[in-house]
Amino acid sequence: MFVPDQKRNNGTIVPINEKKYFVDLLYTLNLLPQLKIWDIFVTIKPTGMDALSHYQQLLAPVYTWMSGDFESQVDHFHSMLSSHNLLPQDVGAALDLGAGHGIQSVAMARAGYRVIAIDFSEHLLTELKRQASALPIQTQLADIRNFRNYPALPCELIVCAGDTLTHLDSTNEVEQLIVDIAATLVPGGSTLLSFRNYCSMLPESQRTIPVKEDPSRKMTCTLAYEGAKVKVTDTVEENLDGRWKTQQSTYTKLRLDPESVKHMLMACGMQVKMLGPQRGMHTLIGTLT
Repeated sequence: MFVPDQKRNNGTIVPINEKKYFVDLLYTLNLLPQLKIWDIFVTIKPTGMDALSHYQQLLAPVYTWMSGDFESQVDHFHSMLSSHNLLPQDVGAALDLGAGHGIQSVAMARAGYRVIAIDFSEHLLTELKRQASALPIQTQLADIRNFRNYPALPCELIVCAGDTLTHLDSTNEVEQLIVDIAATLVPGGSTLLSFRNYCSMLPESQRTIPVKEDPSRKMTCTLAYEGAKVKVTDTVEENLDGRWKTQQSTYTKLRLDPESVKHMLMACGMQVKMLGPQRGMHTLIGTLT
């Protein structure tokens, strides 16, 4: 079958998506309904996708399902705040960077904080608002790297959890974010950072990781190590009326060493407590002295 390499759109040469061309052709010829044993495979973008695009096009719609029971995770984070003396004692303002659908924000609000929740996903912030109900949580659609451009009180607690730090482009950006966090905290205020450590390479046989599966949907994550970053390919398969549809998207994360992050916090005048890996996450708590 002939597939054109390129097509012209208003005089501009635009690369053609061959998989989409093929599926569109099958649809035009009325052949798709006859493909009983064929699963349609949609690749959103094979390489080079940034975190925002990855979330918008693949991850955000399945994020709540992927994350599991909301209330149990809120309770877990609330217990972490309590056990590490991170309950409100001063101004009572908290900031949640990369808030997602609201696990940390809801836990902080229930603990007594007034929370500003920042995320780049409108979809996830909409879910957060639904979960928050009447809690004192204000949402802001924004890039966390620019959080100081938006009105915010000096904060008693700033949280960046759920592997958000590894979405940044470089360790320099992580360092700058921590500098900005320190500048926003009140004296004696704390920051809680949690992320996965991709510095140690898994054996090849273990680099495709089952994330979650139920009768209608399953998700896997495949890792490919590339220098200071790891290429992450998320694959979501869904059963739609008896036929499986597969969506796949690839983006990169930082291979961030917890010890390096500890030194960044200390350089900003913080005492640091490191918690061992729990649920795959390393957690660091920095408190301004």
